[in-house]
Amino acid sequence: MVSADGSPLNRPPLWPSLLLAAVLAIVLPLMWLVPRDTGKPFDFHIFLAVIYIPLAFGIIWPALVGLQALRNRSARQGGLWRSRVAPALFVVSFICWVPLVRAEIELVRQERALELFHASAIRQQSAEELVAQNTIAAEGILAFAEPLKGSEGEVLVNYIHRHTLTPAELLDMSKHYQTSMVMNELALQKACPPEALELLLANAMAQRPAADPRSYSSTIEQVVTNIGKNANTSPRLLVKMVESDYPRARMAAAESLNLPKAAKLSYLKKACDFQWESEVMEAGQDPDTPPEVLECLANKPSGVGAVAANPHTPARLVESLSHSDWEWVRKLAQENLDRRRAATK
Repeated sequence: MVSADGSPLNRPPLWPSLLLAAVLAIVLPLMWLVPRDTGKPFDFHIFLAVIYIPLAFGIIWPALVGLQALRNRSARQGGLWRSRVAPALFVVSFICWVPLVRAEIELVRQERALELFHASAIRQQSAEELVAQNTIAAEGILAFAEPLKGSEGEVLVNYIHRHTLTPAELLDMSKHYQTSMVMNELALQKACPPEALELLLANAMAQRPAADPRSYSSTIEQVVTNIGKNANTSPRLLVKMVESDYPRARMAAAESLNLPKAAKLSYLKKACDFQWESEVMEAGQDPDTPPEVLECLANKPSGVGAVAANPHTPARLVESLSHSDWEWVRKLAQENLDRRRAATK
């Protein structure tokens, strides 16, 4: 084809603009979408790529066609179809792109506002912690009043964790504080005296939900568990715990070596009446659980696996469980039998 003045037209090839537009339409949206750090396990924002890439191509390719037309006279002549398609594609893509750009701008604003809020919260917490630390330094470990405010609980926990407190100091703090996180840290201390552990247990029990005696907040559960694990917990207190109507307290006491044997056996004999699955399981795997109780627990879905794996379960019962309808129970029982046979060789 020739131009209006008779000179031949040297039309630019189409493929370079298509290739460059395709590469840019893929790379640029992915550069925006992939690096986003939202703190989530997976950012579903990446799925917008199926929308962003075509729209980016619809804007980038017409722009490249326009640049070719500006730089090459022959690209502006001869009625090239790209010269008609490119403007229409640009207009459609731009109209579709506008709401997405607005949404992205709003998202960036929200993220920025959230970052500023978090930064402000961190500064406020740091300031509160500094005030609380200065208060302890000036007035001592009993400086705060219940209920604790702001960062006072965290500061107290860190103070207890980082300092070697005397039994008298730990006892004073047990009398003074009822916040669960502080009580939990006190119960963890090896020097915590028996009197303090009794106070901690009483305060923990007082904070249990009245509607469901089996329920605790997670921190209250930790307090009771750590009291049972503390070597200074007296046998008398452990007996009180194992005879309570709270499963977490009973389990914590039953695991303690300081619990009198008679009290533990009395507790385990009642295991068939347990309702909490974790407690049934613990009783099923306890070496001190009487054989007749194991027979009963083997009929409970939450206890049969523990009974099948318990090395102290009577051989007759283990043999019976090795033919259970449940494959996982059969496997546990068979592994138990194999260990016993190997031990007798």
